[in-house]
Amino acid sequence: MGKPCIYVLIWTDEAITKVARHGLTIKDVKEAMVWDPRKKAVWQEDYEHGRRLEVRGKSDGNNRDIIAYLDPVDPRDGVWRVRTAWPIE
Repeated sequence: MGKPCIYVLIWTDEAITKVARHGLTIKDVKEAMVWDPRKKAVWQEDYEHGRRLEVRGKSDGNNRDIIAYLDPVDPRDGVWRVRTAWPIE
């Protein structure tokens, strides 16, 4: 399986709240996860949280590096659900 494509992010109210608590906006996360051509994505197996995609990218709007965890919705079409995201200090 090649590099995961990320074209669409689906947001729950819980994810929006988590991201906002970390000082980020939906736009910040979209810039880093969807638009950053240098983003890095790897699958992660976590005992507590299960299988999820860890993505690191940069938001040009606020010039911040961001890490996010995504769940697959339709990975072939690049559709993912956001679990959480925060800036990398």
